[in-house]
Amino acid sequence: MAYYLPWRTMTFLIVIVLFSSCIQLYFWVIQLDALYRSSIVPEPKSVEDLPSVTLVIAVQNELANLKTNINHWLEQGYPALSIIIVNDHSSDDSLAYLEAIDDKRLRILDLPKGKSTKKWALTHGIASSTSEWIVTTDADCTPASENWISTLMCQAKDADVILGYSPHRYIGGWLSQWIDYETWYIATQYLSATLMGRPYMSVGRNVAFKKEQFDQIGGFNSHMHVRSGDDDLLINEIGRKARYKAAIDSDAWVWTEAKCTWGAYFQQKRRHLSTAPHYSFWNQVWLMLVYMSQLAWYVAVIWLTLVAPMFGVLFLFRWVILMLVAHRSKKVLDLNVSILLVPVFDIFLCLFYGVMSVTMLQKNKGW
Repeated sequence: MAYYLPWRTMTFLIVIVLFSSCIQLYFWVIQLDALYRSSIVPEPKSVEDLPSVTLVIAVQNELANLKTNINHWLEQGYPALSIIIVNDHSSDDSLAYLEAIDDKRLRILDLPKGKSTKKWALTHGIASSTSEWIVTTDADCTPASENWISTLMCQAKDADVILGYSPHRYIGGWLSQWIDYETWYIATQYLSATLMGRPYMSVGRNVAFKKEQFDQIGGFNSHMHVRSGDDDLLINEIGRKARYKAAIDSDAWVWTEAKCTWGAYFQQKRRHLSTAPHYSFWNQVWLMLVYMSQLAWYVAVIWLTLVAPMFGVLFLFRWVILMLVAHRSKKVLDLNVSILLVPVFDIFLCLFYGVMSVTMLQKNKGW
C-alpha cells in the first residue's frame, strides 16, 4: 500500500537521497576501495637499512596473556629490536613472571607510585627507550608472524608513522561476526584515509612511530586526562605534516581476542568512542558527515519506498556496491563475514552507533 506525501516533502526527500548518495558513493567507492587499489606490499629492506626499534607494552594484571604472547614478541626476527614492558601496579604475578625471563633484549619497568593508566605506562616506557622507532601493542595481542616488526619497518625510510591492522580472532556466532565486520569497517576506513593523505586514527595494538615525533608533540600530555586515545588521539596530535604509511601485508597484522559478551563489547566500544570529541575539528566533521549521510539515506529511501515502491531499487543499488567493495577489500584484509551479510550489518551499523551515542552520556570507567 502506497502513502501520499505533499510534493514539497517528496522533493525534500529526493534531495536528501541525492546528497547523501554522493557522500556515501565517495566514501565507499573512492575512499574505502582505495585500500584494494593500493594493496602493493613493499619490498623487504636489507638489515643495514633497518632502524632501531623498541616494542613498548603496558601491562596490568596480564599474567595469562603474557604467558601466551611473550615468546611471540621475543621470537621476532628483527635484528635491532629491544622490548620494554611496563608494569602498571599489577596485583597478580605478572611482574614476577616477567623478571624470571632471561633475555637481554627485554627490560621490565615498574610504573612509579602515583602514576597509573595505560598512557602513563607507555610514556614511561617510551621515555626509557633509546631507539629511533617505537612500536606499541597490547598484552593480549599476538603477532601474525615472526616478521611482524620487519614488515612494519619495510616502509620506515619514507615514513614517520606506520599504521598497522589488528583483526579479531573469529570464533563464530552473531557477536563474533559483528565484531569482525566492525573491525574490518573501521580498519578499512582509517587505513584508506591514510593512503589518501588524511590520517586520523590508528590502533594502539599495532602502530609504529618515530620517537622524535612523540617527543615533539609532548607525547600524551594534551590528552593524558582521557583514558583512551593512546592511538587515535596520538595521530590527531601528530597531524598531517608527518609522513604516514599503512602496513596491510598479512605478516604485519597483530591478532587480538574478541569480546565474548555484548556487555563487555559495549564497554570496550564506549571507551574507544569516548575519544571522538577530542579529534581535530575537520576529522569530527567528516566522520559525522559519513554517519549522518548513511542514516539519512536509509530514512529517506524507506519513506520514499512507502510512497512509491519503485524507489526500493535504490536499496539493491546500494547493497550491490557495498558487497563489491567488501569483496575486493576481503582480498586485502581479513573478513570472515559472508558478503551477503554486509547489507544487514550496514543497517545494523546505523542502529548500533545511534545507541552508542546515547550511552556515551554515561560516565565510562576502566583502564
